[in-house]
Amino acid sequence: MTEPTQSSAAEMLGEMRALGRQAARTGHGYWLPLLIFGVLIAASLPLYLVSTAATYGYARIGGPVLPFLGTAIMPRYSGGDWIGLYWFVAMQAGIVATWLWYRWRGSRIGLRMPTRGFLVTGLAVVELALLVSLVAPRVGLPLFGDLFIRDTFPLVLIVVPLAVLAWIERSPALAVITVGYAGLALLASLYNVENILFRLGWNPFTSGQGSALVGLPNVALPALLLLLAGAASYAAGYRRRRRQAR
Repeated sequence: MTEPTQSSAAEMLGEMRALGRQAARTGHGYWLPLLIFGVLIAASLPLYLVSTAATYGYARIGGPVLPFLGTAIMPRYSGGDWIGLYWFVAMQAGIVATWLWYRWRGSRIGLRMPTRGFLVTGLAVVELALLVSLVAPRVGLPLFGDLFIRDTFPLVLIVVPLAVLAWIERSPALAVITVGYAGLALLASLYNVENILFRLGWNPFTSGQGSALVGLPNVALPALLLLLAGAASYAAGYRRRRRQAR
């Protein structure tokens, strides 16, 4: 038996790398997690409608109090106490749904992604956030600052599972999407986005609903980014599969 020449070994190595890249492309399934988290954010929009029934637009409707890292600490939104509970449940549901999606997809295409670390990390972050939310006020830690007063810090927490997913997928595209989303999530937690829209001509007060809509841009923009990115990622994968099938 003849030993492989240096050129044939280089060709074999090149083929193995090409197969690795093809497997990585085939395994990219992050379009659905992007849509899942985008839908979860969009579904929270009714909780961020500012009440117009109370003086100065501040009101609360009863619900189970769950101070999930800043939510339900400022009685600004008509969702009031429900926001913390919603995000505590919704984030875990999104993480588990993403894990199940990758397991099903891996079985279908024969390429399992190491998503157990994603599941453990994501759930641990959510549970730790709840623990900090419950313990910090009792021990006097200055936790509830500017990042938390708009009840949108759970949007920032979503950056963690997206970043872990980008690392697992080895996807520069998902990394860029995650960075862009992180910027919008931080903006939503640190600034009243409606101020920008006011300068662009948007005035919800002319609609007769007034301040009921002013809090929505902070939540709608991050949701819109994930939904558009998820749809674009699916379309790109679909076109790639069509080309490969020809």
